[in-house]
Amino acid sequence: MLNLNIKQQEACQHIEGPLLVLAAPGSGKTKVICHRIRYLTQKGIPSEKICVITFTRNAARHLRQQLLSFPEVSKGEELPGFMGTIHGLCYFILKQTRHYRPQILSEKEKHAVIKALLHNLYPNMLIDEEVVDSVFSSDIGEKIGEAYRQEKRRLGVLDYDDLIVETINLLLQKQDVLHHWQKVYSYYMVDEFQDVSKKQLKLLTLLGGKSANIMAVGDDDQAIYGFRGSMPGIFKEFEEGFLQCKKVILHTNYRSKDEILHLAKGLIRHNEVRCPKDMKGVRGKGGQVLLGRFQNEKEEQIAILARMKEILLTLPEGEKIGVLFRKNYQLEAFQKVAQESGLFITDFEREKQDVIGQIKAYIEVMIELEAKKELQLELILPILQCYPEKISRCYIPPGKFSLDSWKNFTKACDKQEHERVCRLERDITMIKEYGPYLGLKYLFYSLGYQQYACEKWGKRVSGEILNSILVIAKDAENWKRLKEIIGVNTEKNEGDSPVQFMTIHGAKGLEFHTVFLPDLKDEVIPGKDKTEVEEIEEERRVLYVAMTRAKVNLYLSYSGDKFSRFIKETLP
Repeated sequence: MLNLNIKQQEACQHIEGPLLVLAAPGSGKTKVICHRIRYLTQKGIPSEKICVITFTRNAARHLRQQLLSFPEVSKGEELPGFMGTIHGLCYFILKQTRHYRPQILSEKEKHAVIKALLHNLYPNMLIDEEVVDSVFSSDIGEKIGEAYRQEKRRLGVLDYDDLIVETINLLLQKQDVLHHWQKVYSYYMVDEFQDVSKKQLKLLTLLGGKSANIMAVGDDDQAIYGFRGSMPGIFKEFEEGFLQCKKVILHTNYRSKDEILHLAKGLIRHNEVRCPKDMKGVRGKGGQVLLGRFQNEKEEQIAILARMKEILLTLPEGEKIGVLFRKNYQLEAFQKVAQESGLFITDFEREKQDVIGQIKAYIEVMIELEAKKELQLELILPILQCYPEKISRCYIPPGKFSLDSWKNFTKACDKQEHERVCRLERDITMIKEYGPYLGLKYLFYSLGYQQYACEKWGKRVSGEILNSILVIAKDAENWKRLKEIIGVNTEKNEGDSPVQFMTIHGAKGLEFHTVFLPDLKDEVIPGKDKTEVEEIEEERRVLYVAMTRAKVNLYLSYSGDKFSRFIKETLP
């Protein structure tokens, strides 16, 4: 228990019964989860009896890496029996119990289906990601919901919500199955508990059984996924459902300077539905918090870029700058201005990764063909955007369809589209038969990928990357080996850019030396469609999450006169 504070130790050393850990931003919750896993195994609890649930697969990978840094876990011998998302756990339970692999719609595919339904039912509606996210709680939610359920039945697929419901129903209907899974895992640890929905809590309660050895770790002040069914009140429900639960509050923030914490605390105290936490910092003063007002967006963007340039000159090695936005359209507009300014070499690095990502997508297809496997449509989708013969997205069915099924699907819908799909199949086969070096040359020059890359990213990016990949491909005896070589040469560069542009939701769980929060205006945050108290409180939490990503510097800005009401709330 070295390097843990008293509250962290208290959480780690709790063994029997439910445990609720309220973790302020930067309070070391991942560290606590890792040390508790070690503590349990040291007390004789088999590691395979521990189930760790994370919000994303990336979070599970990060947790695994941290665990493997401990000498006694370095060989993977004391890793938990399960580490992954709650949907991954449901899939595993259904697969093991019913001996079938349910066909799952990814979130991206779900969005595509809903968008298509909206376009069909409301052709004049302006549809963006936010509309799709909130459609089921809107006035047309019932109509779209029924159409969506019918479409899923037609396609024979489940989405992530269905996975939860199917698993709950299975456990409730078959007591022997429930008892079996209650014995498989004896200890549950749930990270990012604020993102858990009521249904997910019900599932965890079932699996936990009478012993209820469930550790819930999270921060109600960071509950920003209301559109997915999560809510800050889930912590209260946990306490009410497990009256004997132990509660530990991690209030020490190891991330941010005092000036940043003071501002963030001043904002979040205005929320009514929350568990009070007296967040305290250990890094002291010395941070910089500034609010900038500008005449217009252009002036604001230029000022931010100039300040970034200054910070980059003295930015400590390994540190990053985060430019965070409430909406995707703000992010895209600012990125465009940043690229036009010629300020960031980092854009070049990111574009290189985009090109490499597309080439990797082609390589994945070739590996499947080499293994004589049936090509799944989900594997082909990433290469369509750069395929010269444009294939209409209308003729791409969601779900796990094979290339053969897709050909039959288009044959029944549109002859021209069918011919394009057949041509794509022939081209893919040709690339595979040529092998890595000649196959990629055929792709780049005969099929026109070089021209596509040049138009999208410019000659500098396309020239450097495509030539480098061809040099590597000369030494690869097959497609699988090429994938391994490219992975070794490029993996270390991903995420290395010192400047990161992303949405606030995308930045959750990350930290930056300096954070810029542009365009803090009413109608942006809170959004103009956010009128209910619960919606306003969630928007406030979104800004709180953004502020608490900053370690040293925090720059807030807006243009015009309609600045966000939340800015006023941060003032003493």
